[in-house]
Amino acid sequence: MIFTNDPPYLIPKFVIYIKYYERQKTMSDDLVFGVYLPGDEQGKPTHSSKLPRQSVPSDLPEPEIPFDEDQERVINLTVPLVFSPLVLQKEGFIKVRALCGDTTIKLGSLLVRKVKKDEKIPGLNA
Repeated sequence: MIFTNDPPYLIPKFVIYIKYYERQKTMSDDLVFGVYLPGDEQGKPTHSSKLPRQSVPSDLPEPEIPFDEDQERVINLTVPLVFSPLVLQKEGFIKVRALCGDTTIKLGSLLVRKVKKDEKIPGLNA
């Protein structure tokens, strides 16, 4: 995400759409989704959402047609997070992480910065 001005950056509404996949019966701890904004310390996200393990489906009905040996059951979670407004105090990365016990899963990141001098960006430079 590239801005023409210096920080802080104000975004009136910003949505992060998390897609999380996990092999069935692989993890047993609660899930915690964390959103780190530029400048956040590791382990201290600006936003975190806890999803208790009991709310994650675990005993799904058997499929109508049995899986082959090389297939496995996967659970899919979709978590939309809305920030309104979102204020970014500095350049850097917006990072999304999932924690399950001692396991950290890197779900994605987005670079936030100011346009560089003499950088040509279609639609931004007039």
